[in-house]
Amino acid sequence: PAPITPAPITPAPVAMVDDLAFYQVLPNPMNGVADFDGEYIALINPTDSNVDLDAFDYQLCREDGFRCTALTGKVLAPGDVFVACKNAAFYDFCDVEANFFMRDDDPDTLELWKDMAEFDSTELGISTVASGNAGLCWQLDGSGGYAFDSCVPLEEDAEISILEALPNPPGGVADSDG
Repeated sequence: PAPITPAPITPAPVAMVDDLAFYQVLPNPMNGVADFDGEYIALINPTDSNVDLDAFDYQLCREDGFRCTALTGKVLAPGDVFVACKNAAFYDFCDVEANFFMRDDDPDTLELWKDMAEFDSTELGISTVASGNAGLCWQLDGSGGYAFDSCVPLEEDAEISILEALPNPPGGVADSDG
């Protein structure tokens, strides 16, 4: 009989995972907290390796006006979170102060850049009181997309209880621009 030649084996495609991903964004805080104090953007290391933010030029950018904040000074272990806050002194979990605001009344796009190349982005939904999304966080939902939902505490002792207690109270509380 003729020898049997095995068919070549094609390896399964490997999904590429970016160094950082958007975890949770609070574009419009509530309960008397002004945007310039309470806005934050939490990024997560979704990989199974450490991510050294000083090893590359990482930037968090707002597409409108292309304002960017450098992400430096930390090594993120797998699952670690890095938080950019509009006012880094307001929360105790901030790693860097962002140099831009987010729009509440118009979809705003946030981008992640590494060495001058964009590798991730998300378009925030409208977060005004009228939309019902004020005080809620933009985060990954169960389908792999993003949606507004209650904010998840970033640390056990984080000072975000104001967001957890009444994430979207009836009648709303006006903030500085939403």
